[in-house]
Amino acid sequence: MGREIDAIVLLDRHAEVEQLLSFTRTTDLEEALASLSEAVTTNSLWTELGSPARLVVRSTPTPTVAAVGFFTPPQREQLLDLAAQLNEAIQRHRYIDYPEAEAATTKLAERLRLRFSAEELGRFRFTAIPRGGIIVLGMLSYTLEIPAAQLLLSAPRRAFGLGGRNPEEETAHADESAHDIVVVVDDCALSGVRFRQFLADIEAEHVVFCPLFAPDELCSAIERNEPRVSACLNAESLLDLAPERYQKSYAAWHAERTARMQDHGYWVGAPEYIAFAWSEPEARRFVPSHDRVEPGWSLLPPRLCLARRVRAGDAPAESRRSCVVKNESSGVYRPADGVIWTWIDSAVVVARLPTVFDDSRGHAAAGVVAPACFRLEHSAAAVWMALMEHSTVEEVERAFLERFDLEPSRAREDLWSFTSKLEAEQLIMRRE
Repeated sequence: MGREIDAIVLLDRHAEVEQLLSFTRTTDLEEALASLSEAVTTNSLWTELGSPARLVVRSTPTPTVAAVGFFTPPQREQLLDLAAQLNEAIQRHRYIDYPEAEAATTKLAERLRLRFSAEELGRFRFTAIPRGGIIVLGMLSYTLEIPAAQLLLSAPRRAFGLGGRNPEEETAHADESAHDIVVVVDDCALSGVRFRQFLADIEAEHVVFCPLFAPDELCSAIERNEPRVSACLNAESLLDLAPERYQKSYAAWHAERTARMQDHGYWVGAPEYIAFAWSEPEARRFVPSHDRVEPGWSLLPPRLCLARRVRAGDAPAESRRSCVVKNESSGVYRPADGVIWTWIDSAVVVARLPTVFDDSRGHAAAGVVAPACFRLEHSAAAVWMALMEHSTVEEVERAFLERFDLEPSRAREDLWSFTSKLEAEQLIMRRE
């Protein structure tokens, strides 16, 4: 039995164009779809799908992005996760460029000034969770005019998994404990896992945690559960989308996630998507079949993010281009609305995408419900390409006759008979 071709909608065809333009920071739909395609195909998870996975992009009548190929069940789950992430992020996203980061840092500085006196701030030591926190700490140090002597720019070796003892570190720890409070800065906090790990490696008796962006609920949870934390101050809060996303299944989802979190973090939620000009928070996904957390998808277009641009350079550009297929047609026929197509293994694969999406996993409307996929080979593929590429009936017939050594009347009969079948299956439409 041959493998079944699958098509998985990644960008919901009901997504608002303005939201897509906002997410990709573009003013043109074609450019936005190109940016989104690069964001997907520069992921290592996409590379692991192997050939002949195709990312099919269609801009009209509504923007559509779908993955087409032979996918294993785990790969299909990965793509469904990508679809849910992508559609939610496009609808609710925060992209922080350098000017916005500077503005947020100013807010954070004001919160510190309101909470602590100038004398107290003058006695604090300031450190950061690598690496985004170091960028924020640099801006905060200028905003608060923190002298270099108050900055702890190196963490204990064990924080980086290097082990061993260092006399300079022991001296730093002694100096650190002599001060009242150590302020720990980060660019964002989503569950508190990184902060908990970092906190275990500093010896200060009193700590103030300052994530630039974090849900207010997370900050409150850290203050409740960490005796050493005297305050958790963010510049701006992040919305928790979990109640809206999971709705009736929210209580069950929250209980399951809380049990799985154990003592790794402080708070269970689904913060709105956030990314920075320097990095995108590492995405993680829980895989029930493996009972473990694995790397997830990065969504931000590389041109908007330093770290993503660097990683994108590791993927061969030619292989990325070859897997992205634009559905453009100048022919007398065009694909029907909700239909995409591509070449796979010397055949034309045509998929009629669903209009009803699977919401059983608690995700927003994204994913696939039994797409209708058709594999067109030999003469059938030739008919499809002739209809897509040639702008008049006469040109379609000429191209088909030149391709096959058939008696002209028989060839025309076969051509238009199959065209009628494609129309009956609602796969093509006559161009007006």
